[in-house]
Amino acid sequence: SEVQHPESTEAAPITQTEDLAGMPRVLSRQNLQERSKHLLLHLPPHPVFTLFARILEVNRPSMKERDIINFVRSVAERSGWWYRIDPQGNILIRKPGTELNHAQCICLQAHLDMVIAADSKEDIVDGVNAYVDRGWLRAKGTTLGADNGIGLATALSLLLDQSIQGPLEALFTVNEEAGMSGARNLQPNWMKSKILINLDSEEPNRITAGCAGSFAKRLTWIPEREETTTHIISTATAATSEAKLFNHLGIRISNLTGGHSGLMIHRNISSAIKGFGQCLSAVLRDVPARIVSLRGGDAQNSIPTSVSAVIALESEQDIESLQDVFHSTLELLRIKETGQVDEPMERTWTLDFDRKPQALDQRPLTLTATRKLVRALLQAPHGCYELSPEGHVESSVSLSTAMLGADKNSELELFFKARIHGDEQALELDELISNFGHSQGMNVTLMEKFNRPWTAPSDSVAAQYLRSTHNQLFGREPDFQRVHGGLELGLIAQKYPSLDCVSIGPEIEGAHTTLERLRVESVPPFYEWLKTTIRSMHEDTQRDKIMADWRGKTLSQTLDKIVEHTREKILSRSRTRSESRASADRTVSIPVC
Repeated sequence: SEVQHPESTEAAPITQTEDLAGMPRVLSRQNLQERSKHLLLHLPPHPVFTLFARILEVNRPSMKERDIINFVRSVAERSGWWYRIDPQGNILIRKPGTELNHAQCICLQAHLDMVIAADSKEDIVDGVNAYVDRGWLRAKGTTLGADNGIGLATALSLLLDQSIQGPLEALFTVNEEAGMSGARNLQPNWMKSKILINLDSEEPNRITAGCAGSFAKRLTWIPEREETTTHIISTATAATSEAKLFNHLGIRISNLTGGHSGLMIHRNISSAIKGFGQCLSAVLRDVPARIVSLRGGDAQNSIPTSVSAVIALESEQDIESLQDVFHSTLELLRIKETGQVDEPMERTWTLDFDRKPQALDQRPLTLTATRKLVRALLQAPHGCYELSPEGHVESSVSLSTAMLGADKNSELELFFKARIHGDEQALELDELISNFGHSQGMNVTLMEKFNRPWTAPSDSVAAQYLRSTHNQLFGREPDFQRVHGGLELGLIAQKYPSLDCVSIGPEIEGAHTTLERLRVESVPPFYEWLKTTIRSMHEDTQRDKIMADWRGKTLSQTLDKIVEHTREKILSRSRTRSESRASADRTVSIPVC
């Protein structure tokens, strides 16, 4: 049931040279790509950024994580850590404690995959081309993948950090962004840890203690197409008629704001699919336009930022009319969004037209089928459906993708993602989507089983430690709230009911879009907060374990244990002193009296 050594790809040579802040690193900067070296020149010296730069070199879309699995495997092997890879591709790494080998094992969790979205096909390259812009790390024309690459880099950095002397586990899951199949099929009794800290949150100074549940449905319908690729027009004399090929016009709406379909659904951000439906609906009032093909949406859990379509039109005048209507309607939608979105990020909406060759093998939909499809796009559920009295989203639906090929037997496919915080809401949205599909004569299929919402226990030990160390480091309490997005913790908690789980992360904006960005200055304090929390839990659980072992022993045995434990702790602290005092005598004499 376990695969320990999959076929590996060539990995960068790993060294044990000293990194900044005295932490040993496994990645030599000399072995990074030139663009990664250039990127690091503009980032603060920190091991997380070094590892993240290496991760950015690896392609890791959902369900195609082999290269990133091999990278993590190579790090584990060359660092001498125990690891296993399950049949799904999930990786579990286990690193024993050194000085605090009796402490409670703590698990760090992140997912390996990322959403791939691009402004154009030309922007898709090997890895991610990242750059620093006014304090933010961004990518050129694509998603950055800080969700959840920065969590992966942080977990690996902490495994390599020699100042952490207690036992650690790291769980890296696959396919989080397209169904969470990695977490869903996680093996029970695989992890030893009783505490798990997920690193997939996107707001700094916040403990995420709950997330929405979700499910997904697909609606399909085979629309009727014209029998030929021509249309009939009357001649000048009106006494006869002739067949003429349709004019095919390509339309692309792109660069809309978009965003995470859970975290940003309440902002009334325009959907490219809905916008296309509104534009074509306005066209159909005066122009007999027919859809040939349609492709909208970037990912299953994103608000669509783009849509491409081919439309069949009868005349040059119809083409001009369509272009005018699309320009004016889309401008109205843009103005409407600008007035509704809170602090919108800069974005230039784009509308492009492309004259297509007259294709003899591509038959457009009938005018009736086109109108039915457009009506379905306009009426499809999309948006926030219930708010709590405090203004938090309780349930929502996102029309994530819409696909229709040009083949005569191609079916229209609409993909819906629903998010909820309660079972009753799940039933309501399930009925909403199904009833809509049936009313349109569509087949309804459940694509993603119901992931139950997750809430951290009120007495969470992990949350208490995170609160304490945040107050200690930054002088204030962290925020403590749930999110409407999805985390894998709900599924993990089903397999490990007694596991104490929470989630934290640095500041990320625009996840799942080409506007995704990571605030550079939020990473070092996030890392320090997490490291301090882990060390504090390790020290306390080590002491508690020794105290438990002492019970029932003789006074002499107890005093011997006290001496041993105290000597280990003092020696451990002395190893972290500055180099100027490294040569000092570290012999510790502890009188027993």
